[in-house]
Amino acid sequence: MVTLTGGEALMSPNIWAFCRLLRQLDVVISLMSTGLLLRRCAHDVVRWCDAVTVSIDGPGELHNAIRRVPRGFERMADGVAAIKALRPSLLVVGRCVVQRANYRALAEIVDTARRIGLDVISFLPADVSSEGFNRPSPWSQQRISEIALTSGETADLAQIIEDLIGRYEAELSNGFVHESAAALRRIPRYFAALNGDAAFPEVKCNAPWVSAVIEADLTVRPCYFLPAIGSIKEQSLSAVLNSERALMVRQGLSAEGHSVCRRCVCPLYIPSTASGQVR
Repeated sequence: MVTLTGGEALMSPNIWAFCRLLRQLDVVISLMSTGLLLRRCAHDVVRWCDAVTVSIDGPGELHNAIRRVPRGFERMADGVAAIKALRPSLLVVGRCVVQRANYRALAEIVDTARRIGLDVISFLPADVSSEGFNRPSPWSQQRISEIALTSGETADLAQIIEDLIGRYEAELSNGFVHESAAALRRIPRYFAALNGDAAFPEVKCNAPWVSAVIEADLTVRPCYFLPAIGSIKEQSLSAVLNSERALMVRQGLSAEGHSVCRRCVCPLYIPSTASGQVR
């Protein structure tokens, strides 16, 4: 699988030429998008992509307030409708980042996701500590306080999550809500840990062994959050992933013990198979 993300991948003038090349490798193409350009690009999206993930921060007005984009929600919803009209079977997932501005609206977000035709809704806590996604430096404490929950708000979120689990039992069972009950309960635990009230939830992740991130400047990272291990400007991806530097990083890495990994909001775990090994 190749996931196209950003920033906004749909702003790249070369995205469809790139997808044409990817198709020669017989890979699954997944697109992550704000949804603002989906309607304009709908025909190309359904031609080249196997799955789409859109950002959803709340119902209408709340989503627009958080994104600070006039009619951003409406444009995203229109884009989802355009894709579904052209190719109803295309998987469209909603990803909601839980933060201070929207944590009380989680039930409304589930209902909104169903109303606009999403196939799945997924929740994860806001990342307020890493340098991932090209942040020039970690956030200031003031910026963190705007996004992260206080201790009292975290206690409220824990109850909101319990209410969500009870109210949407069928949606958790059939996969419309992507996370399990246990995974949803990790979200308030994460915010509690940020406040020093608990340990960070256990992380099970093998992303550096089963995936890689290639940035726009061709830098290669083991995942979105760990430091670069090379570049494909002068080497093949295989050469970078099997370089001495990359091997040393993986050999010395423990998702349970690394300071960045312990605070990770979106770990990836793909079980090993009998047909392949990673090191």
